[in-house]
Amino acid sequence: MSHTKQKKRVTPASSETLLTLLETLPGALFLLDDDATIVYANANAQTMTRKDVCGKPLWRGAPQLVSTSLYQAVQKAKQTREPTEVEYISPVTNSRLHVSLSPTNEGLAIFFQEYLEPQSPQNAFSQNEHMYRDLLESFSDGVTILTPEGLVLDVNQRPLADAHLQREEMIGKPFADSPAWSHDPAAQQQLRAAIARASRGETVRFEARIHPRSDLSLDILMTITSHRDANQQVEYLICAGRDITERKYIEDELRTLVDAIPHFVWIARPDGHIIYNNQPLIDYQAMSREQVEGDGWIAAVHPDDRQRVWDVWQTAIQRGVPYEVEHRMQDGINGAYRWFLVRGVPQRNAGGTILHWIGTCTDIDKQKQAEQRIKANEQNFRVLAETVPQLVWTTRPDGLSDYFNQRFRDYTHATFEQLYGYGWSQFLHPDDSERTLAARAHAFRTGTPYEVAYRFKEGQTGVYRWFLARAMPVRNDTGQIVKWFGTITDIDDQKRTEQRLKDSEENLRVLAETMPQFVWTTRPDGRLDYCNQRYCEYTHATFEQIQGYGWRQFLHPEDIERSLALRHHTLETGEPFEREHRLRNGQTGSIAGS
Repeated sequence: MSHTKQKKRVTPASSETLLTLLETLPGALFLLDDDATIVYANANAQTMTRKDVCGKPLWRGAPQLVSTSLYQAVQKAKQTREPTEVEYISPVTNSRLHVSLSPTNEGLAIFFQEYLEPQSPQNAFSQNEHMYRDLLESFSDGVTILTPEGLVLDVNQRPLADAHLQREEMIGKPFADSPAWSHDPAAQQQLRAAIARASRGETVRFEARIHPRSDLSLDILMTITSHRDANQQVEYLICAGRDITERKYIEDELRTLVDAIPHFVWIARPDGHIIYNNQPLIDYQAMSREQVEGDGWIAAVHPDDRQRVWDVWQTAIQRGVPYEVEHRMQDGINGAYRWFLVRGVPQRNAGGTILHWIGTCTDIDKQKQAEQRIKANEQNFRVLAETVPQLVWTTRPDGLSDYFNQRFRDYTHATFEQLYGYGWSQFLHPDDSERTLAARAHAFRTGTPYEVAYRFKEGQTGVYRWFLARAMPVRNDTGQIVKWFGTITDIDDQKRTEQRLKDSEENLRVLAETMPQFVWTTRPDGRLDYCNQRYCEYTHATFEQIQGYGWRQFLHPEDIERSLALRHHTLETGEPFEREHRLRNGQTGSIAGS
């Protein structure tokens, strides 16, 4: 007798029996291939889904059964090749489902059993499921749960209401193919790229304009994050779309306003990535918005300024401090460079986190050119100041002296620090100090040029010499005084000569007043400008009556013509003259010869 075990063969009859058995199961049975496509669904499964689902992916064929919990269980069974179970509440029927998953040679068998009895509120499982659903619906944002490939596993009511869709119309379908995104190919491609990045574990944020339906457009801020399993593999994606339509409207209004102002305005993300330039800035650079975004703007900066500007910008970003720098920026049309003052300030939320940077570029080219001209003029002035024989100085509008040429420092034997401000005044003669400083103060107060003579001490010997100080104000285009330029000229020799002449004149007057003769002097034009007291006493006239040509009234009429002719000849030739004529005594009227 053979002990070999006989293998049973599956016959058409047995296959029919097996199908009958599967069809009579109390629950819904789905058989899936390795791609999660439904290859068999029993009668209860067909009833539960209300349609023929064979040949369709599970996620699209049975949307009322799809949940994130089911997706996780399917992924686990496929990876471990071991049976598993999961319970959850159907988002559509609100019934509790118990699901058994068993790997097969061809794929996976999934058996759904529905609990019809009402669930006790105290049931922890029920509470967790309802809490999950309530939490999902509590978000004001639209929230969608995706597979790493981008298929919709779950979605809250917000995006469904915007699109006038039922949940089953989105579940199991590619999120990028939903009406909101498929209307605009560019936005659709943007979403697909973001899903691909998020499926690799990145957190992706971007703004887009979507069209949930033909009569509705929304601006949204989309954030896609990944959820990982115990093995740190991306299990599913969470997409949160925040409606920023109102904010974008306000931003567009502001941008319209910003585009209308002559200043250049820019906005950057917290990391310094430029996301906006207003139209005047775009026009000046003659670059597209895409070209200047990110760090593309640096190409317009003068090559000699780029590294310096980049370093200052990076420091501001890292420290979160205001950004300010001057640099040359190229005119994209004619290629010329102009100087700009660029400022940027970080905008923070209530918690102090930087939301973005807002900045301006102000054209300061004329100011820079003026500064360069002033610098060149100052250089020329210093060259001139160091070569002229005078002592040269400059003073600020407030009266503080801020420059002294080398000749000034050599004369006083003082350093710049010792002379700065009012330090130079220590070298004034004590008898001249108050008068000199008063004249300066008056000039600075009234803005009028001034000239004053004073004695100034030589620093090494302590000897005072006479100097003539002159100063002129320099004004800008608006008439405001920006500088005083002054010189001090040595007039000591001239002063000594004047003193000697004054002394000589005084000696001459003493001599003239003591002589017994009549003494007089005339100017080169013949007008009498001095006569001694004896002259006045004889004529009994004051000096005012005699000066000029008044002396002629005392000449004898017969001598006037000859005397004047001789004096005229003398004035023309410069030759000495001697002449006798008769002069009337003012008191007696008698005539005496002279």
